[in-house]
Amino acid sequence: MDPADALVSIADVKRILLGTAPWWFLFEVAVRALVLYAMLLVAMRLMGKRVAAQLSTIELVVVLTLGASVGPPIQMPETGLLCAAVVLTIALVVQRGISSFSIRSRRFENLTQGVVTIIVEDGRLVREALSAASLSREKLFASLRSSGILELGELRRVYLEASGQLTLVPWQRSRAGLSLMPDATSDVAGLDRDAALRACTSCGEVATPAIARCPRCARAGWAPAFVRHTRNESMGE
Repeated sequence: MDPADALVSIADVKRILLGTAPWWFLFEVAVRALVLYAMLLVAMRLMGKRVAAQLSTIELVVVLTLGASVGPPIQMPETGLLCAAVVLTIALVVQRGISSFSIRSRRFENLTQGVVTIIVEDGRLVREALSAASLSREKLFASLRSSGILELGELRRVYLEASGQLTLVPWQRSRAGLSLMPDATSDVAGLDRDAALRACTSCGEVATPAIARCPRCARAGWAPAFVRHTRNESMGE
């Protein structure tokens, strides 16, 4: 039997709660946490309001770096606060440097933070953009439904921002389009079926039943086209 195993006991409450550290280390942990909290607060303030808002890729990396740097100094007696202070300083300098250079160089900004992508255009999905963004139709449709959109014909444009947010630009009057509801063939409040048209299940292109394949994506899957005549009333506009 390993001698180390003999020292392990389920009844050893001190070991379970504190490990090998003494009881008084709890007070030091509280002091360390307060110091690092103040350091993080100052660093976040210096990084600007954007870091506290919807995060870009660079800002998310900075926040993860900050989180990783403060854990060991709080919990490990053998780790000092100076290392965490150095990491915080480097993260601050890098973030401010990237922000400053991004203002002067649009290409650098696009490279480090990403670009705005059109994923819905004139009520039709831009399938290549969805694939490039690793965004599934189901996830997009769920986000659109949560914003009160019931069918693609309501939308003139949908922009996928560099931050990951969706910006919706609706038509003033809805057009026929692919239903975003899971029960697309059933009656849904606010949607009326357009008997003269149908919508491509792949991209949302609207066509007459006489067309066998979608002229936009060359797929053969079709679904009933719906139009939301009561959009203004439904969305409280």
